[in-house]
Amino acid sequence: MLARITMDLPADLISRTKAAATLRGDTLSDVVRARLEDYIKESQAKLQAADTADWQRLGIEQFFAGYAESDAVYDSL
Repeated sequence: MLARITMDLPADLISRTKAAATLRGDTLSDVVRARLEDYIKESQAKLQAADTADWQRLGIEQFFAGYAESDAVYDSL
């Protein structure tokens, strides 16, 4: 399903993008769609990396929160 949107962009940017797209055999919509898909992929990768870092940090915090002096005996095993 396609949806139409309205964007405010500088006229010269639209003109240059249309010209470049035409040279490549693309349309302005093709260019915008491809860039938006790239943006989503990059955003998801960053969010996933941040989520992984959060879980790692939590694991480390929980490990040391439960570590007591009496646990030191297990370090030498």
